[in-house]
Parts: sequence; C-alpha cells; structure tokens
Amino acid sequence: MTAPLSIVKEPPEAGSIRLRVTGELDMSTGDAVNAVVANAIRHGAPSRMIIDLAAVSFLDAAGVRALLGGQRYARAHGVRLCIDHPTGLVLRVLTVTGTLSTLSDARLETDRSGTGEGNGQRSWAMVSRQLVTAAATTQGLSCG
Repeated sequence: MTAPLSIVKEPPEAGSIRLRVTGELDMSTGDAVNAVVANAIRHGAPSRMIIDLAAVSFLDAAGVRALLGGQRYARAHGVRLCIDHPTGLVLRVLTVTGTLSTLSDARLETDRSGTGEGNGQRSWAMVSRQLVTAAATTQGLSCG
C-alpha cells in the first residue's frame, strides 16, 4: 500500500522554488509530482527548482521516470530542476539506475572543518562522473 504523498512548496528563495516531497514516489503518485512541478513553474517562473527527497520513503522506476519527466518539463521552460537530500532506498535506486548525477549536482564533500557537520563522512556522490561509494549520508549533494 502506498504511503500518502505530500508535496509542500516552501517559501521561495531568490529565483528558486523548493518542493519538499514526503511519502512514496511510485506509479500511483508520479503524475501528482509532475503536476505540482508544472504548476509551480507556470505560476512561479523560477530559474531553479529543487525537489527535496529527504522524506521520501520509497522510489521505484515509475518514480524515477516522474522525476526525469519533471526535469524535462522544467528544462523546456528554462528552469534548472534538481533533487536534494535523497537517502536510504531512494539514494540507492537513483545510484543503481544511473540517474543520481542527472538529477543532482552531486559532488563529494567531507567535513574537514571540525564543526561536526557531515561528521567527517563522505556522501554518495558523483565526482568527475565517477561513482564514489561511501557512507550513506547525503550532506554533499546540492543543487547550486
């Protein structure tokens, strides 16, 4: 059974829109995500859209297809769309399908500042288009 899907449009930052998605992104919810993406682009005219996946508990092939479809729609309207904070199963699916780098500006970041942010652990990320396998934290993924 699919967990209820929730998509919250967060207060905009200069030129960008952030959508926080909660629940399962699959065959039964993918169209809803694309509808929200299209509506936000039509009515917000952002230059950048970030889809926050931190609270997505499940992602299947239909969900990946929905994210890629949203990105194609955004690109066709001059908007840069990327994902942020994929974790657990969602991160694994995006990595295995090879879509993590397509949907994010993934880069490897390690906390060397001693502040505790990132706990000195590397993130799943793409560096020079090569997969770097490390701890399953996603602090280094960004849409900048």
